[in-house]
Amino acid sequence: MSATARQPVSPSPRAEALEPAQADYAAGRFERAARRLETFLRARPRHVEALLMLGRIYLSANRLAPAVVVLEHALESAAREATPPELVTAVRRELAWALYRLDRFDEAARHFLALPGFEAVGRKLAAFGERQPYRLTGPEAPVCLPLLARDPVLFVLLTVGSRDHVFLVDTGTGELTLDVVIMEELRLPNYGVRETTFAGDRRGTVVQSVLPRLRLGELVVEDIPVEVMDIHSRAPQIGGIIGLNFLLHFRPTFDYAGGQLVLAPRRAPFTPPPNAVRLPLRLFEDHILVGEGAVNEHETFLFLASGMAGTAFTCPESTLEQAGIPLPAGESLTGVSGAGSHDLRPFTVPWLRLGPLEQQNVPGVLGLFLPALEWRYGVRVGGLVGHDFLRRYRWTLDPETLDAWFEELPDA
Repeated sequence: MSATARQPVSPSPRAEALEPAQADYAAGRFERAARRLETFLRARPRHVEALLMLGRIYLSANRLAPAVVVLEHALESAAREATPPELVTAVRRELAWALYRLDRFDEAARHFLALPGFEAVGRKLAAFGERQPYRLTGPEAPVCLPLLARDPVLFVLLTVGSRDHVFLVDTGTGELTLDVVIMEELRLPNYGVRETTFAGDRRGTVVQSVLPRLRLGELVVEDIPVEVMDIHSRAPQIGGIIGLNFLLHFRPTFDYAGGQLVLAPRRAPFTPPPNAVRLPLRLFEDHILVGEGAVNEHETFLFLASGMAGTAFTCPESTLEQAGIPLPAGESLTGVSGAGSHDLRPFTVPWLRLGPLEQQNVPGVLGLFLPALEWRYGVRVGGLVGHDFLRRYRWTLDPETLDAWFEELPDA
């Protein structure tokens, strides 16, 4: 070391005390990280970074009420301390999503309005006033929507306005999404646009609106927050996308073999099938649903997106490198998604695991994974499993616990 080289700055005792919890969190050991944070916060109850991390753990585990308490305390503490603006923004964003997932739109709106880029979302939620979203009218029984097709993804019919429309089912999307033609036909309100990032790191905008009602068989759902985009120019037969936040107002079962999407009442009694295996999941924001998995022997979290068609898996190049899978060579292929065309490079994963589910020689592509997703939440998401992986199972998602129960199909 030269005489002019600067000595590394040692972390403060407070920072050192937080490091074990940060390491556990980054490694996905969320329960242990939460215990460390709870102990840490007993001595330093206004430590904003620790409160944010604990609130995010609660939120990802769907412990929404504790998440709101912790994140509100973090925001209050940030106002009393000299807190960096980016940390305040991160706290407010997590609190907004927690309130949103509780359907407390009036409170969520206030926080979204204060977040740069989310003002249109805030205006949409504020428009609900005291109206409860997702109001259900009809029989308290499971709704069985026949699948129009199960490949390349799941398609069902929904009645919007006076017409039936084909909707794609995608757990990798948040709200119910409508084509702009439906918005124009029904003269839905426009609360502004939000910029977003689609597959392949493509930027675009989605309009924020509210759908007065739609029909699921004999069940009517009223006052639904929606996003609107141009779908028909690339897929004129599709009227919209059923996203995860809509699905989680029910207990959905994706029954590929039976040819139906079953939407049971959210809090109806549920007994897992005797031969089903449990996959615990975590949920970030409103649709980033992840579970523990492995690519070859490389362990990482994997994002479940049932609407990714034509392949079972996508990931960043770093995952292939860490899993010891050679980067694909040769000419790329052209794929098409709602965001446009993409240059894709196919590869094969010798062994892919999602929780207790294992598959061999799994087809994958490079070029669809969103780079910003890899470390967005402070824990690594190393890949995305799509339709061709999930279609081998009948699976039910519990909206309360975020456990998914999978049964392997005999003809898969």
